[in-house]
Amino acid sequence: MSLSLIKSTLLRIEHWLLPSVCVFCHSLRVHARDGDQAPLCAACRADLPRIASPCPRCARPLDGDARICSGCREREPPVAGVRAAFRYAFPIDVAIRAVKFAKRLEYLPVLAAGMRPLVPVDRDLIVPVPLARRRQARRGFNQAAELARCLGSSLPVAGNVRRTRHTPPQTGLDAGARQSNVRGAFAVRGELDGRYPLIVDDVMTTGATVFELARCLRRHGAERVAVLVAARRAMVAAGGVASTRRDRRCSSGRYR
Repeated sequence: MSLSLIKSTLLRIEHWLLPSVCVFCHSLRVHARDGDQAPLCAACRADLPRIASPCPRCARPLDGDARICSGCREREPPVAGVRAAFRYAFPIDVAIRAVKFAKRLEYLPVLAAGMRPLVPVDRDLIVPVPLARRRQARRGFNQAAELARCLGSSLPVAGNVRRTRHTPPQTGLDAGARQSNVRGAFAVRGELDGRYPLIVDDVMTTGATVFELARCLRRHGAERVAVLVAARRAMVAAGGVASTRRDRRCSSGRYR
């Protein structure tokens, strides 16, 4: 049994045996809204950084009355569309980093609850972005696969899409370097079991990773590939550090 499966099972047992508390501030919470089972109090739910007006092609927040962002007008993405549950901002950024680097899987239901209403109805397969074997072995799980499982969708999840080589983290690379870093990094073993796959991942910045995976899926028979991510992140200058006062507060204050 995998570490992630053991932890998710323990979390479900905890949900039934202990009083429900907010995953962010640890206060007693109200009942989950609309049955989404996301462990959030009303105040923290209201703080979630949702995207008010996303670009339908890449999910980037739109300015003014624009229907499509300037980047997508110049160059159309190689996917049918991108949907993102949140902006990559506090406290979602803290939660995503905690999942990946501290094995805090209790944040996954919150991320999945935001993604669940955005699953397109015309998809026939979910494809979590695969990790390289070495990175997955070190982490103990693939956060994209865990998000796909937490979605609770009836769609099948692809098990034959692989990362063919280890690639350095995309963080700190500019857009061109990100594209070069993941070029040719994915493969499908055998037949792809869907013509309209939905790629699932935790964060999208430039889209280099999910777009490269989409090209791979199209080479194996996919007709229209869509993307769903937990958070959409704005590109920052190389070497820049995205931090806020509220980010720092998470280690010792309200968000733990």
